Order: sequence, then C-alpha cells, then structure tokens
Amino acid sequence: MHCNSRQDDLIYDIGAHKGDDAAFYLAKGFRVISVEAHPTHASVIRKRFSSEIEDGRLVLVNKGLHTKAGVVDFYVHQHDVWSSFVRNDEFTSGTYRTIPVEVIRFKDLIDDFGIPYYLKIDIERLDFAVVADLPHLKVFPRYISFEHHNRSQECLDILVETGYDSFKFIEQTGKNLHPLPNPPLEGQYVDCKITNLMTGAFGEETMGGWMSFDALLEFVEETEKPGCWYDFHARHRD
Repeated sequence: MHCNSRQDDLIYDIGAHKGDDAAFYLAKGFRVISVEAHPTHASVIRKRFSSEIEDGRLVLVNKGLHTKAGVVDFYVHQHDVWSSFVRNDEFTSGTYRTIPVEVIRFKDLIDDFGIPYYLKIDIERLDFAVVADLPHLKVFPRYISFEHHNRSQECLDILVETGYDSFKFIEQTGKNLHPLPNPPLEGQYVDCKITNLMTGAFGEETMGGWMSFDALLEFVEETEKPGCWYDFHARHRD
C-alpha cells in the first residue's frame, strides 16, 4: 500500500507512550500511526484520541515492533517509560512484570500504511529492529529519529547505506529550551511546551545545524556525557 511513494502528511510514532508526541503531530496537521506495545498506554491513547481515530487522522497499532513477528515477552517496569522488550541495566532497580505481547516487523507496518514523512523511534533499546528493515524499502522517510543506545553505530551505518546524509545529535533534557519556530518549518505552528515525555521537534525544526556523518561521529565523541539522554536525527538526501 503506497510503498513506492512517501506520504508527506504522515508520521509514524513508534513507541507512542501515552500520546504526547502524537498530540503534537496532530496539532501540526499530520496524520499519525501510533505504535504502542504497552496495553495500558494503548488504552490511554484509544480514549484520548477517540475522535481522531474515528475520523482516520490517527491509527493505533497496539503491538510491538521486533526483528521477527510472533509473541514475545514484554517487561512492564514500574517506571513505565522503561518498559521494554529488552531486559537491560535499568531493570536492576525497581520492580517489573512480564506479559506476552504480539510483535510485527517494521516492513509489515510499511506494507499496511505506507512510507511516512517522519519516522520517530523510541522503543527502549530495540530501535535497531526498526532501522534494520530500512534496506527493504525503495522509498525512505524524509526524516528519522531514534534514541541513542548500545546499537546506535549499527543504526547509523544502515542510515548511511540507505541514503541518509545529514545528522544531528541532540541532548534531550534541554530540548524544552528550544522554542518552536514561527513561522513554522514543519506543518502548522503549535504553541506547545515540549516535555521530557516527548521526542519533540522534528525535521527542520530541530535545534542545531545538520552535519555530515563523519562530523557527527566526531561531535558525538566530543560532546557525549555519561548519564545523559540523546537522540539521533537524520535527513535523507532525496
């Protein structure tokens, strides 16, 4: 379905949490595919955006994305933003429980809904599972963001291989200090406070200048601080 062209009014919100980013994208005039594995969060999204779901502006996919389709263990942490398919060092504190969750491949999502303008990925240490499917595409999202994690270099290598040539490395705790431009550079202007539960600005509205891949690697080495939270953003060359 529409896999040979990009839909420039469509955003994929992968790891939608409770829908704060989705609300921002909708307000900017985009259609949204919200992908959320956590059943409680999906229920919140379903109620919060009932009218947008009814009119087709938002589609909720209450499944996870993984390297293969099936049913796998999902670790529901008491600190809900840490819930993940990957049991990692954050699970050494606090309590969590395990539930079965249906998972699909990213390429299957593309088959159903097409190529988005912006692909936001934030699925707690499993962002690679999405990025790894990019080589299957013939057309690519104009912009991609993903959370910095232990497989970031592999993700970046795939992005370069598939035609992404401009990058940013953004420290996320300071993103709320970056005002959204007016006139807007993406969609409609929204008077919105970006919170720490949001990925926030995307595309040309992200802070800082775009850099080459080599410059990015040097910048990461020079600026990355232990314990900080970073996102990579990438822009395709087309």
